[in-house]
Parts: sequence; structure tokens; C-alpha cells
Amino acid sequence: MTDPARIRLRWLLAAALLAVVGSGTIARAQQIDDEDDEEAPVAPGAMMRVNAIAMNDAQFDQWVFGNMGVANPGAARNKLDSMLTLNIESLDRTCGLTPFQKKKLTLAGHGDIKRFFDRIEDLRKKFTKDRNDQNAWQKLWQEVQPLRNSFNSGFFEGDSIFAKAVKATLSSEQTARHKQVLLERTHYRYWAKVDLAMELINNEVGFTDDQRVQMVKLLKEETRPPLKLGENDYYVVLYQLSRIPEARLKPVFEDVQWKYLKRQLDQGRGMAMFLKQNGFIPDEKDGTAPPPAQDRMKVQRRGAALKK
Repeated sequence: MTDPARIRLRWLLAAALLAVVGSGTIARAQQIDDEDDEEAPVAPGAMMRVNAIAMNDAQFDQWVFGNMGVANPGAARNKLDSMLTLNIESLDRTCGLTPFQKKKLTLAGHGDIKRFFDRIEDLRKKFTKDRNDQNAWQKLWQEVQPLRNSFNSGFFEGDSIFAKAVKATLSSEQTARHKQVLLERTHYRYWAKVDLAMELINNEVGFTDDQRVQMVKLLKEETRPPLKLGENDYYVVLYQLSRIPEARLKPVFEDVQWKYLKRQLDQGRGMAMFLKQNGFIPDEKDGTAPPPAQDRMKVQRRGAALKK
């Protein structure tokens, strides 16, 4: 399957080209034979190579910050500051933070924000250097994408300075309460995303309410929860569905339905590498992935039996 990041890049490049052409800053790229060149000389600057489309700083900001609901660094910084304040207030309600803990977490969050914008400025320098080279843009996009993902999938989570400070600052009792709240919140958000994904899948497959219930039941029994959520949640759900053994999932559907569903599952399966590399799903190879729900239940039953 085509990587959605590449699809987004093509749309962004197309939008940038239209914006630049519309403003009159460049002329339409043309291919002219030597004979045509002699018959109709072109004024200097009226032509440029297809892969030499110039983008300005405002367009770069839209490229980087567009999916954040903002279009410039100042608005993005304000949004991250607000997110940090909300995170600390949430922790305070759950754990009852001391003034010292609040100060330490605030400094850690500001460290994350600074690191984020430092990385963006490094990318801006690369962009300024290679702004006329589409091949360089594609490489640059690979570096921009993780920053965009981090904004939408838990900026102050994962390996952030803030998350590390939370672990180092909270007491064992506070940590236990915090983990429980995070678990409940993630599960709630994930199953809400599953419902949305089911609507999109239904548009392609056309399944009954009973079939939908069975699909969700199999997801709960057979799949591992994602590590985080973000703008690729639809593909996360498709990947999760593709992990369900075909012997359990296929009997739920009619042959015609299965034909269309299988196409969707193939898309999800094709996204595995992308989702793992960007931290959305666990990598089974490292041995750290949590077991499926049914395996956890088996372990729990064995433990209960041994205690008797």
C-alpha cells in the first residue's frame, strides 16, 4: 500500500505549487525543443524546472504546523503551553502535586517545547538550503512527519522530558493513581476511535449490527492495545483487525463482504512498518509487547488456580 505520509506530501506539494503559481511568483514549467526555442525565445526567468518550485517560510510553516490547527510557530507555541498547563492541572487533580513537583514538571515541559522548536529550526535551515529541490523535500518530509505525529499523539508522553520527570517526581502512590487514570483514558479514547473506524469500514463492506458487534468482540479478544493514538488511528484499527486470525474473522461475513473487507485488511497489514516505526503499535520482535486480552486472561486464571 502507498504510505499515507507520501500521499500527504504529494497533496502539500501540489497545494504549494498552486499557491505559488496563483501569486505569480513563478511561471508554468514547460518543455521546449531546440527548434521551438529558436522560434519563440523565452524571456529570462519565465521558465523554471519542474523540480525547482520555490516555497517561502509561510508555506513551510503551513507544511509543519498545518495539522496542529495553527499556521505559525507563535500559535503552535501558545497551544503547547496551554497543553502543558492542562497536563499539570490534570496530574494535580489526580495525584495532589506539591508546589515543588509543579515547578519541576513545568520546567520539564518547557524543555520539551524548546527541543521541539529547536528541531523545527534545524529543519527550516535544511529547507532554506534545498527549497528548490523536490527530492530534498521528500527527505525532509520524513523528518517533519514524526514532529507532526508527536503533536497529535501525546506531546508530553513517551520519551518526552516531561514524561521522564513525571516518573522521577511522583511518589509510588501518586504513580499508581496516575497509571490507572492514563490506562482508563487511553482505553476510552481507543474504543471511541474503533467506533469511528467501523463507520468508515462499513462504507466499503456494508455489514450488519451483529457483524459489527462480533468484530469489536474479536478485537478485544485477539489484539493488543496501541501504544499511542494520533492522526493514523484509522490505520491502527485496520492493522489490529488484520491481526485477527482469518479462521475467526472470515466466518462472520458473507463471501462478497469478505472480499471487500480483505482489501481493507490488506491496507492495514501494509501499514505495519510505518505504524511500528512511528510508535503507534508494539513491535513483537523486541519482546516487550503486551499479550492479547485472551492470553492475559489465561495467565490470570492460571495464577488464581495456583493460589488455591
